[in-house]
Amino acid sequence: MKMRCILCPLGCELDVKVANDFVEVSGNRCPRGKKYAEEEIKNPKRPFFTVIKTNSEQYYVIAVRSQTPIPKECMKDAVETLSKLTVSDNVEVGEKIAEFKGIPIIVTRKKLQI
Repeated sequence: MKMRCILCPLGCELDVKVANDFVEVSGNRCPRGKKYAEEEIKNPKRPFFTVIKTNSEQYYVIAVRSQTPIPKECMKDAVETLSKLTVSDNVEVGEKIAEFKGIPIIVTRKKLQI
């Protein structure tokens, strides 16, 4: 399988072969490419961004993100879980307002008017 490494500006095209639990990677010009491909095959993760409702009359939602990437297969569950939350309007940017599977969810922007 072919994949493009996104960890550095080189953007190496990786050739990845998987047999049992062994991942063989070629085409990487730095060690990060091998690590990226192995992680992407075994346990892919992505940064998570969404909005959460507020009880403010000035703005209806605030933008939030996961402090670290979450497992790709958990994205839908994260959206469903966090869509049930409502936060007060006195939260600050950078403040932790929730956790999802032990990963802090932090405020990135207030005053979104949708």
